[in-house]
Amino acid sequence: MKTSSRWISTIVLLLLICVGVGFVLFFEPAPPARVIMLPMPSATRPATLKDRLVQSLPIWVWRLKFAVFGPDQRIDLEGTVVGFRLQADALEKNLSLAGTHFTGSNGVKVWIMPEQELKSLCQRLKQLPQEDILFQPRISTSDGVEAVLGCGESLPSAGAPTLIGLSLGCAPRGGRRGIDLKTAITLTEAVTNDIPYSGPVSRMGSVSVRTNVALAARIQLPNRGGVFLLCPTAGRTEPAQTGILISATAP
Repeated sequence: MKTSSRWISTIVLLLLICVGVGFVLFFEPAPPARVIMLPMPSATRPATLKDRLVQSLPIWVWRLKFAVFGPDQRIDLEGTVVGFRLQADALEKNLSLAGTHFTGSNGVKVWIMPEQELKSLCQRLKQLPQEDILFQPRISTSDGVEAVLGCGESLPSAGAPTLIGLSLGCAPRGGRRGIDLKTAITLTEAVTNDIPYSGPVSRMGSVSVRTNVALAARIQLPNRGGVFLLCPTAGRTEPAQTGILISATAP
C-alpha cells in the first residue's frame, strides 16, 4: 500500500514539474507596445526570473523538449542601410510612407510593415543609386538567441580593434502573434579631415570615429513583414537621413 502511494505521489510530482516547465518555456505574455526605444549600448536586457529558471533546468528537460517539439524555430533577418540626401518630409513623400507607428523626440521615425508593404518599399529602394546603399546584412538565428553582426573595417587602437561601419545586434522571439524583435544598431565612420560636426566623436591618433546612428529598440513585427527606421544622421547635412530596413521571417 505504501509503495502504491509513493508511486502516485511521484507521478503527481512529475506531472506538476512538466506543467511548470511547459509554462516557463511556452507561456506567451501579451505583447507590449509595438515600438519601445531601449537604452544603448545594446538591446540585451537584464536576466528575468524566467531567464534564471530556464538556465537552471537540467539537460534532460532540453532533450525532452527537442524530442517532443523538435529544434528551435529558425528566424531569418535581412537588412538594408541607406544614406538619403533628402530631408525627412520629402523623403517620406518619395517613398510613399504613410503615418508612423513611432516618432521620437530625437527625430527617429518608425514604420512597421506587413509583407506586401515591405515588398513595395524594397522595390523603391532598389531604384536608388548603388552608392546610396551602405550595407545589406543578413542574419540567421534561432528563436530567443541573440546574434551580432559587424560590417565594415577594423581600426587599430590601444585596446581591441574598433569596428568602423555597421554593428547590428538582433534578438528575435517568434510567437503566434508575430516576431518580437530586440535590436541595437550603431553606424560609425572614420574621419581624417576637419569637418564641421556636432555629434559624438572619439579620437584614435589622427583619425576620428564619428557615430552617425546609435539606437536600440524592441519592435513587434508581423511574420514576413519588417520595420523601416528613419534616423537623422547626427551632426551632418549629407546624407541628411539614414534609413534602416529590417525584415524578419520565421519559415
